[in-house]
Amino acid sequence: MPELAEVEYYRKQWLPAYGQTVTGIYLNAGKRVFRGVDTNALQRDLVGQLFTGSEAHGKQICFRFGPNIWLGVHLGMTGKTTILSRLESPRKHDHLVLRLGDERQLVFSDPRMFGRILYAYTKREPRPHESASVPSRYIILGRCKNETPTSMILPIIYTSTDN
Repeated sequence: MPELAEVEYYRKQWLPAYGQTVTGIYLNAGKRVFRGVDTNALQRDLVGQLFTGSEAHGKQICFRFGPNIWLGVHLGMTGKTTILSRLESPRKHDHLVLRLGDERQLVFSDPRMFGRILYAYTKREPRPHESASVPSRYIILGRCKNETPTSMILPIIYTSTDN
């Protein structure tokens, strides 16, 4: 597992793209890193959105796009985030590539696929989780071996009329 300093390092890798618009997405939808994610909704909703921020809590990273879209990233053992030029093609272990309007690409790669991508369309912000009981309407970003939620949670609400 990555150390906390490594998580912060990988969060900062995408920061140069702050304020840029997602113009296209490449993803390996069938890969394990997308387990439980509606990849069609992710592709549909993320295109045209502005990268507006990020935060980390523990070993979880949340990236915000537009006012309502959160992309959760858990690095697993070998996951990492990078930025590539638009001229570079996705590599074998690049599972998520966000193409930007400024000719760059935000990339999540994970050779061993122990990492995870999570997605939420909601006006609610992720918040540190302190209680062991979490309502089912939340995505839990990370669990301990005993299945106790440890880090951030995102509300799972996917409707265009979310308040």
